[in-house]
Amino acid sequence: MSDTATPKRAPEVRIMDIVFPADSNSLGTMFGGSLMARMDKAAVMAAIRYHRGLFVTISTDGLQFLTPIKQGDIIECIARVAFVGRTSVVVKVQVHRESHFSEAKELCTTGWFALAGRGQDGKPAAISPLLLETDQERRDWEEARAFRERSLQMRK
Repeated sequence: MSDTATPKRAPEVRIMDIVFPADSNSLGTMFGGSLMARMDKAAVMAAIRYHRGLFVTISTDGLQFLTPIKQGDIIECIARVAFVGRTSVVVKVQVHRESHFSEAKELCTTGWFALAGRGQDGKPAAISPLLLETDQERRDWEEARAFRERSLQMRK
């Protein structure tokens, strides 16, 4: 049996950063595009750690910015593969903020990133099935699958 047929767990990727003035708008909050770029990087890293290969982002879900991220805040992007297709994955990325005045973490946004997997030759590559062990992983699978279906419909 090939390695791609063996289900495996998805590792979690955590990226931390601090919001500097160059990342902020005139209200002193983080640019949405800067945050999305960090989320995209976390998604790609999670995909690579799950299945070694090349990945490119093919779509994202509409992001809802729930809480402003202020200049000086520490942000943490937490990414994990939530769904696996034949040659693509969907990664869930959550962003939390932490003020430099408090240790409390606050959820700011959650995004879904669909990524296409490629081999060294640049051609689509088969990806190992995802092992789902917890109720949360199963709920994320269903939500990610629904996002993927919407994404595929929009491409048609």
